[in-house]
Amino acid sequence: MSWTCPLCQLSLTLNTAQRQYRCANNHCFDIAKEGYCNLIPAQQKNSKNPGDSKAMIRARRLFLAAGYYDNLAQTVADIVADLNTEQALHCLEVGCGEGYYLRQIAAQIPHAQYYGIDISKEAIRLAAKGDRSKQHQYAVASSYNIPLQEHSMDVIIRNFAPAPSSQILRLLKPGGLFIVVTPGAEHLYQLRQQIYREPTLHDNPVTAVEGFDLVEQKRLQRTIHIQGLAEVSSLLQMTPYYWQTSDKDKDTLNALDELSCSTDFVVSLFRQQAP
Repeated sequence: MSWTCPLCQLSLTLNTAQRQYRCANNHCFDIAKEGYCNLIPAQQKNSKNPGDSKAMIRARRLFLAAGYYDNLAQTVADIVADLNTEQALHCLEVGCGEGYYLRQIAAQIPHAQYYGIDISKEAIRLAAKGDRSKQHQYAVASSYNIPLQEHSMDVIIRNFAPAPSSQILRLLKPGGLFIVVTPGAEHLYQLRQQIYREPTLHDNPVTAVEGFDLVEQKRLQRTIHIQGLAEVSSLLQMTPYYWQTSDKDKDTLNALDELSCSTDFVVSLFRQQAP
C-alpha cells in the first residue's frame, strides 16, 4: 500500500536513493529528513503555511504528553484492538496533529500499519520525528484530497478534525470502521467560563454521517486538574479559543498555575451502509 499522487491520483513509488516519491506521470515529491512527505501541491494551498502554527502544535504536544486526555486515547485504542482481525490492520488518522493518538494505539497494537495526515507541516514534522518506524507513515495532506489508495484502510479516525464522508467512503475497505471524536456538551466548560461572559454548551454530538450507519456511541467525562503555568497556558493555546480571547484575558489565563476543568468526549463508531 502506498501514497497516491495528489495531482493525478496514480500510485507513488518510493525511490530510496533519491529520497523521493514519483508517479508514472513523473510528478515528484521529496521526503524530508524526518521521514515525512509533503503531498499538498502549492496550487492546492489556501495560505503559505496552512493549519495550526508551531506554537499551537508545541502546546498540544506538551499538554497531551502530560496525560490529560489519556482516557480518550485508551478508549480509541481499545476500539481498534477489539477488531480482532487476523490480518495486519491499516489505520489512518485524519488531522493527526503531532501523532499522539496514533502512538498510543500503536503501543497497544504494534503489528498494524499507521498513516497520519495533517495540513500543518509542523505537526507532521514532529509526528514523523517522534516515530521513525516502518509501521508509521506521515504526510502533509488535505483531508479533502487524501492521497491514499481506494479501499485501503480498515480504520479511519477523525478526532476533532474535518473530513468529508466521500473521502472516508473512498478509502475504507468494505466493513471498515470509522471512528469520530467530537466534543461533548461540557467539554472544557471551565476554560470557556474564563473567556466568555455567558459560555454556552457544545452542540449535540454527531449521530449521522452520510453513507454510514451509527453502530455505537460512547461518552467520556471526567474532571482534570491541570498543574503548572506551562500546562494551563498550553491548554489555551491548543484550542480555537486562543484566537477568540482578548490579550487581557490571555494574560489572566497565562498567570494561572492550576485549573480544574471538565473534559467531555463523544466517541461515535460508524460502519458503511450496506448497498
